[in-house]
Amino acid sequence: MKLWLASLTDLFNRPGLLLEFLLVLALLGLAGLLAQALRRRAAGGRGALPVGGVQRLAFPLIAILLLTACGFLAHHFGSRFRLVNVAVQLMVALAAVRMAVFAVRRAFPQALWVAGFERTLATLIWAGVALDLLGLLPELIEWLDGFAFHVGRAHLTLWSVLQGIASV
Repeated sequence: MKLWLASLTDLFNRPGLLLEFLLVLALLGLAGLLAQALRRRAAGGRGALPVGGVQRLAFPLIAILLLTACGFLAHHFGSRFRLVNVAVQLMVALAAVRMAVFAVRRAFPQALWVAGFERTLATLIWAGVALDLLGLLPELIEWLDGFAFHVGRAHLTLWSVLQGIASV
């Protein structure tokens, strides 16, 4: 945890952090506008994107494209944008969540639980990816493993109970 706090302190002491953060926000905003324009075009019948879950991939894919191009240009000119790399990884996670939810919706078209499942799945995957990117996931797992109890002869930890719940 101390190592993570030290790296976080180093990150916030970087001189170009605010500019990089604003750049990421601007690129995400541009990706949102472009995705919205594609959705409007598809709704108008001009066929820019197929209808359905594929339209939901427009934002993360456009964001990945823009952020990756920005990272490439920064690297080409001798800079390194850490927040841009983190944003790319989070957008990949968002695209994965949206693809998984699309597959679940196609597999269970009449199920009412899918709408609630979508938000829960998205929250869990995003939280897991964010914790992993920040380097906190191994420490959280270790902390959860520290809460142990016995049920009969079985030795359980809070982490093993959460894994069991997630697998059901």
